[in-house]
Amino acid sequence: MYIAGSLACLGLGAYFYTVMPSARPAPVADQSRNEAFAALAKQLAGKTDQDTNPASPPEATPPAIETNSSIVFAGDIMLGRYVGEVVKANGAGYPFLKIKDAVSSADEAIANLEGPLTKINNDPGNQMRFNFDPALAGELSSAGFDAVSLANNHALDQGAPGLSDTQADLKAAGLGYFGDPARADGPVYQFTADGKKIAVLGFQMVYGKLDSVGYAAAIAAAKKEADFVIVMPHWGTEYKHEANAIQINSAHAFIDAGADMIVGSHPHVVEGIEIYKNRPIFYSLGNLIFDQYFSKDTQEGLMLRLNFSGDQGSVDLLPLEIPKSQPVLVDGDKKAKTLQEVASLSDPALKDQILTGNINF
Repeated sequence: MYIAGSLACLGLGAYFYTVMPSARPAPVADQSRNEAFAALAKQLAGKTDQDTNPASPPEATPPAIETNSSIVFAGDIMLGRYVGEVVKANGAGYPFLKIKDAVSSADEAIANLEGPLTKINNDPGNQMRFNFDPALAGELSSAGFDAVSLANNHALDQGAPGLSDTQADLKAAGLGYFGDPARADGPVYQFTADGKKIAVLGFQMVYGKLDSVGYAAAIAAAKKEADFVIVMPHWGTEYKHEANAIQINSAHAFIDAGADMIVGSHPHVVEGIEIYKNRPIFYSLGNLIFDQYFSKDTQEGLMLRLNFSGDQGSVDLLPLEIPKSQPVLVDGDKKAKTLQEVASLSDPALKDQILTGNINF
């Protein structure tokens, strides 16, 4: 894997074109479920049985995670709406309880924060406009997360003041953040791992006509300062396991511009894996913490653990189940089945590696 040096910025052109709606309507599939969600919220808020009692024994014991120098990546974290009801019923640490060891054991842990940490709620009747209890920033930190992406289509759900609150709340909790929901030149998260300077960028690609020159420039600027550049785009089609042409072409263009790894989010389900120019692309990790209880696929996800050994890299694949908004790592037959499903979505050349749960690049 070639890390040192800066690749020339290539034009990204039409790869990044999406249509900006005049307003931001809620996806029909989600909006139509509001009444069902509301009923479920009431049910969960009133539960006192062992399934939702934090004092009860865990439903499953997460597999042990052994790490040296490593970076963990996770998918979408949504802490409002009915996750908020689950938190009220079970305690603030409930969503993170069964992944805390895996997350905190990494040198760095990064995810996508799907909405603002703010008390502002400008549209309380709209279930598709999120806001999260600011105190949950501390729970993210306690769970072992180090930074989150704000480059997504819900970061501005409570406007610019809500985004500003989010940044302040994260900073107060000792958490980093990166990306911007409206610009390519958002904050960059930088740290050192295994003696390498790492830079993480977030790009929002759900709404708007993307600035291809700006995105190429942001990657090139990060590459000048870092040995390894990771791009976390928020993109794709919700509930679709197959990456679309915009995702594929954009991922390749990001790598051509200097990125070393791509980790996607937004579809709420796991998508396939590709190696392009010896750089790994994970098109979607799916959900980490969400309240989309309406399907099996939206209650599954994938965490990644990136490891370095000299100029070689490897990524461990860590499948998850997400019952009642509480993710848990799976093992044995469940893990094998999930990895088979991921392999079926991915570059066939990667099948054997995916089935072992480890990809080298």
